[in-house]
Amino acid sequence: MSSKIFLIIGATGATGIEVTERALHNMQKVVLYVRNPAKLPAHLAADPNVTVHTGTLDDAPSFQKAFNNVATVISLLGPSATSPGPTSQYYPVILRMMRTSGVKRIVSLSTFAVSQPEDRFALSAALTHAIGKVLFPKGMKNFIDTHQILVEDGTDIDWTEVRVGMLKNNAQPGESLSVGYIGAPKFALNIRRKHIAEFMVAEAEKGVADSQWIKKSPAI
Repeated sequence: MSSKIFLIIGATGATGIEVTERALHNMQKVVLYVRNPAKLPAHLAADPNVTVHTGTLDDAPSFQKAFNNVATVISLLGPSATSPGPTSQYYPVILRMMRTSGVKRIVSLSTFAVSQPEDRFALSAALTHAIGKVLFPKGMKNFIDTHQILVEDGTDIDWTEVRVGMLKNNAQPGESLSVGYIGAPKFALNIRRKHIAEFMVAEAEKGVADSQWIKKSPAI
C-alpha cells in the first residue's frame, strides 16, 4: 500500500485519536490541524509521520497551509460543549480550501440525524432520533446542515459522509463492522470508535473507483 497524506480535522477528540492511530498503523502520514496541541497524546505528537499545524478554523491562512500536499481530508467536526457555534459553518471553508489545494476527497463523520432514502425503519434509531430532536435540536440541525452543504456545494468533491449512532469505546471480541443503511440486516445502533476509525481510514485510502460510497452517506 502506497503511503498517502491525510489531513485530520478534529484529531484531539476520542474518535480523532482513534482515527489518527489507525492511519499511522496503516503506514500513512497525517497532518493534524488542532487548536490545542497539548491535547494530543505524547506518542502521536512525537511520531515522525505526524505533522501538527496549530490554529483555529477561523484562521484562514494557517488553515489553508494544512491542506498542502494532502491526498484526503478526514473530518471529525461536530458540535461540542466548547464549540463557539455550529461546525457546519466551516464546511464551505473546507471545500473551498480543498479546491485551492487540489484536494478532491473528504471522508466526514456524521450521525443518524441525517436520513437517506435507502434507510428503513429501525425502532432503536427512531427512538434515538426522537429523543435527539427534543434534547439536542441544535446538534441535529448542525449535521443536517453539513449534509446539505456536501450535497449542494460538493458536487465537484468526492465526499463520503459516515453516519454513526451511539459511540462506544473498547471493541469486544467477536464484534464486526457492518456498513449499509439504517434498518438493513446487521444494522446496530451502537458503534465502537475503533470501527469508525477502521472504516474512515479504509475509505480515505481507496481510490475513487474502488469505493462504493462516493457522494453517499452509509450508516455504520
